[in-house]
Amino acid sequence: MDEDSFYELKLDYRDKGGVLRSTEPLSLYGKERISSGMRSAQRYFANLYLDKGAYNPGEVVHFKGVLGQGDLIKEVSCVGEGTEVKVSLYDSQSNRLEETTLKTNSFGSVAGEFTIPTGLRGGQFSVRLESEGKWRTSKSIRVDEFVLPSFYLEFDKVKELYFPGDEVKITGKLKAYSGHSLSSAKATYVLKNWDTVLAEGDLQTSEDGSFSLSVPTDPEKGRQHISVSVKVIDDTGETQEYSRGVFVSE
Repeated sequence: MDEDSFYELKLDYRDKGGVLRSTEPLSLYGKERISSGMRSAQRYFANLYLDKGAYNPGEVVHFKGVLGQGDLIKEVSCVGEGTEVKVSLYDSQSNRLEETTLKTNSFGSVAGEFTIPTGLRGGQFSVRLESEGKWRTSKSIRVDEFVLPSFYLEFDKVKELYFPGDEVKITGKLKAYSGHSLSSAKATYVLKNWDTVLAEGDLQTSEDGSFSLSVPTDPEKGRQHISVSVKVIDDTGETQEYSRGVFVSE
């Protein structure tokens, strides 16, 4: 470890589908940044991992805690097997909702789960880990009535380089996650050059949801920024907004 450097180790967790669920950083400074007292003292450290960072009421929080001990420089090892650990779930008002007492395995880790109660005020909940009656680490989670969108709008990549006087073309497609038709959805758009509105109205889409918008740029101006904002409302009232910007070079 270099004495004047800052180090960060990241652990990425992905589920079976390849979706990134969490990224856990562990940061350490070089030797000269750590006091002599920390070098010699045997102290506990802990990391807490959750399967995701946001939950609906009634969902299950899966957690895993890893405990170690050492001086953080030369001697770092897992705590002994059978070390008692307490893990607790707290609500947004810092009220303890549930707790469980576990014992570490030979790798110094524990694992378990909590079910988030329904009918509580949402907000920032937390999972806390203690050992020997002392707080070791905690992790915040967001609890709310999350509703996943049923459709999305995808803009095509801009492959051209535009200059003043060119006509900027923005294309994309409106898609439903379930595959159902969105032909009855109402979509509107606003085209701007910086803060000046150039055009607005109903967005016309083809049967497969594709659309295309074109707007001329000012040949007398230098660097410009053409942006489009699209608002979509389907039959159920679900509303989503999307935007894309394109720079015009001088």
